[in-house]
Amino acid sequence: MKKFVLVALAIAVAFGSAAAQKPVKLVIAGRDGDYGNAMQVAVDAYVAKNPNVTVELLKLSGDDIYQKTVIDLKSGTGTYDLILIDDPKAMQYQQAGWLEDLDAQLKRAGKTLDADFIAT
Repeated sequence: MKKFVLVALAIAVAFGSAAAQKPVKLVIAGRDGDYGNAMQVAVDAYVAKNPNVTVELLKLSGDDIYQKTVIDLKSGTGTYDLILIDDPKAMQYQQAGWLEDLDAQLKRAGKTLDADFIAT
């Protein structure tokens, strides 16, 4: 989980204005409990290395994260920069066109994922 969050944060910032060291704010719809605690550790470590980035980590229950993100995505509001989704819901997000393949963006940014990151 921690590695996923760091990779997700790195991707988000790579496509933002971080290269120019302009302030960047990310809103993450994350999980509560142990998942949220692990994500907070990863977020804190990332922000310490990237002082121009602030992160609002929302620690939501599984039901809340699903309901809130689906409403947001259907309305096109764009509240969240990153969303942690549960595997059983991934197909719904993919079929609705809410997931994006980041390979081309990573390539443009000159970034690569760690070898142990499994693309799905």
